[in-house]
Amino acid sequence: MTNTFRIHMLKAKTGDSFIVECDEKTFFIDGGTRSVAKYLKRYLQENDPAKLKAVFVTHVDRDHIGGIAKLYGQFSKFVPKKAPVYMNHPEQVAITTNRCGLVTYEDGNSLKEVLTENGYVLEEATTGKILDFHGVTVEVLSPSSVFAGQLFSEWKASDDGFVSTDFIEVDCSNIPPEPNNNISSDIVNASSIALTITHAGKAALFLSDSLPEVMLNQIKEKTKFDVVKISHHGSKHNTSMELLRRIDCNNFIISTNGPRSYGHPHAETLVRLILSSIEHGYSECNITFNYEKVCNRIKINNLPNGFRVNLIYSEAINL
Repeated sequence: MTNTFRIHMLKAKTGDSFIVECDEKTFFIDGGTRSVAKYLKRYLQENDPAKLKAVFVTHVDRDHIGGIAKLYGQFSKFVPKKAPVYMNHPEQVAITTNRCGLVTYEDGNSLKEVLTENGYVLEEATTGKILDFHGVTVEVLSPSSVFAGQLFSEWKASDDGFVSTDFIEVDCSNIPPEPNNNISSDIVNASSIALTITHAGKAALFLSDSLPEVMLNQIKEKTKFDVVKISHHGSKHNTSMELLRRIDCNNFIISTNGPRSYGHPHAETLVRLILSSIEHGYSECNITFNYEKVCNRIKINNLPNGFRVNLIYSEAINL
């Protein structure tokens, strides 16, 4: 029997939505914006829904939770009740205000209510939790219980913005400075669920929108991964060379439709992915995008002789 380890990358606009197939077991990781719910529903209709073993909602940004909230709110009859939902609910802290729509505590609240009312299992996912699905192991790297308890109630208001057509100029001769984040002012991303899925000798790292400062506390030594979903849609603030030096990999996923308002993926992140692949001794770097138009906008300059960068558009990756 051939082992299957396939990651489907849904068109989640500015967000994340992945369907991970490990032989006869399936996992949903985030649901993108609300419009993505129809793709998740269609997948359950076209495949045996009993194969769905767990759903992970990494955090309550609208472009991660929206599709999951709609899936359970409108299409719950297609979702098996035996599949637990892992989500660190923001009700853990006193929410006094929510004046913008990007951090959707309302979606988190409504999702929890629907799950509870309809007999679904809601579980927390914090650092150190290891889930055994009989041949598939999921290890939760973040958030720690400290960050989970500090979910912040303020967030910079923004929308999807216009999708950019500008070229992303990647200069491999220009090493960007390391990001310098303030965790306390970015607690929503700092508290997002990052996890690994291991199956049939292969390991995938999903970084959600986590901060490198947080992940450095969990990945303490050089660790080999077969694929890494890069944090926060390729933002320069969420990927550091220090972290990449501990992540032995040259195969990366970036999920974004590339809106002008965010500028994702940032050239600085792409430079770091390329340079880290070189440092780890690889002869090439593979970066896969779920939108072809983003892939086509990237221009690589000053690449070291003999090294190759493969910019790939695909809807799925097989490990």
